[in-house]
Parts: sequence; structure tokens; C-alpha cells
Amino acid sequence: MEYCCGLDFGTSNSVISLLPLGEPGNSATIVAREPSVIYFPKQGICESLYFVGEAAITAYLQYRMQGRFVQALKTLLGDDHYYGTMINRRPYHPTDLIALILEHLRKKAEDHAGKRITSVVLGRPAYFSAEPEMDRKAQLSLKNAARMAGFRDVAFQYEPIAAAFAYEARLREPEIVLVADIGGGTSDFTIMRLDPRAESGSRRREDVLATDGVAVGGNGFDSAIM
Repeated sequence: MEYCCGLDFGTSNSVISLLPLGEPGNSATIVAREPSVIYFPKQGICESLYFVGEAAITAYLQYRMQGRFVQALKTLLGDDHYYGTMINRRPYHPTDLIALILEHLRKKAEDHAGKRITSVVLGRPAYFSAEPEMDRKAQLSLKNAARMAGFRDVAFQYEPIAAAFAYEARLREPEIVLVADIGGGTSDFTIMRLDPRAESGSRRREDVLATDGVAVGGNGFDSAIM
């Protein structure tokens, strides 16, 4: 069986799903939800070089927070001045670190499907950055991370538009909707014309009436509270 793979790499959490192809009425299955975090234990305290997701949180507490705990990596995609960090005497670019999370999720999908997964549709915010060139570089960096993680074919979909399509599947009549996607690093908004009778697989460009976003999310609120 062939699958379409969807992956939302978020600032706080990530999710990967699989949609079986070839049969009408199939629905996507969420394969894994994981916090977007990595833990690198201090050298010598265990055999593993790093842990990802829930395992990272568990190991971080188990080894009494010895080492580096890395989170909110998505916010670095729009930062042209951050070149990387040293962890256990090894340099890591943000793309390297993001690739570890994406690879972890790809393997979860492959375990579920029982076959190799090489194509993915990646979610992306309306804007990684207000600067067009920075936004372009951020998407390219995310694409490079996906390829480093083992995906050969990488496509993108705006996150609020993806949410609108998920809502459309539950409709019985056409609607014009405002979709708000408030995440850890960005908040994105789309006004879209939805119709449950729309032709499956069509581009639907004309149905997207407006899309915008701001680089404000849950992380900013947490920082202000702290």
C-alpha cells in the first residue's frame, strides 16, 4: 500500500500522519505526536548520544539534567545570525538538530507503515520572517533538514490552510471560515472558502482569500510570564 505522509514540525510539538492512497474514503492516521525537543546527555553517563521527544524529557530527568536540553528549534529557522552550537565537543547547525527530530518521526511512520517513507508534505507558518529573503532561507533550511532526515521528495503547505482542509472534511455545506493556528513560535491566520463537494486533489488556490501571520506564540507568553 502507498501512503501520503504529512508532517507538522512545530516549535513546541510535532506530529506525523499517514494517509493510505488508492481507496476513496480513506482518512489519515496520526502515527506519532512528540515534543520538539532533543536531549544530549553529558559524555560518559550513558551509551546514547541523544534522545528525541518524550524520551528526551524522560532521559533528561533520569540523568539529573546533566547535558544539553534543546528546544524551540523552529524559531532559529528565521534567524540569519545564529550559526550553531557546540554539544559534547561537536558542532551542530540548527538544520542538523531539526533533522534529528524529523528523522525520529520518519522512523515512527515507517514502523507503522512497514515500508520506507521518502515523500512528505511539511507544514510551514505563513511567515518564518517578515523579511522575504529570510523567509525563503528558512523554508530552504527546513527542506534541507527534511532531506537530511531521509525524505527525498519534500512539499510544503501553509499550516492554517492544512487546518482548514481538516475542518472541511466535517462540513455538509459550504462556508467561509477564519482559521487561527496559534503555536509556540508563530500565530497564523487564513480566511478560506470551504466546500465539502470540492474536487479532491484540485489546487484550490482561488479558495484561499487571505493568509497572514505574526512571529508571536506561546514561547513569547512563557518568556513574559517568567
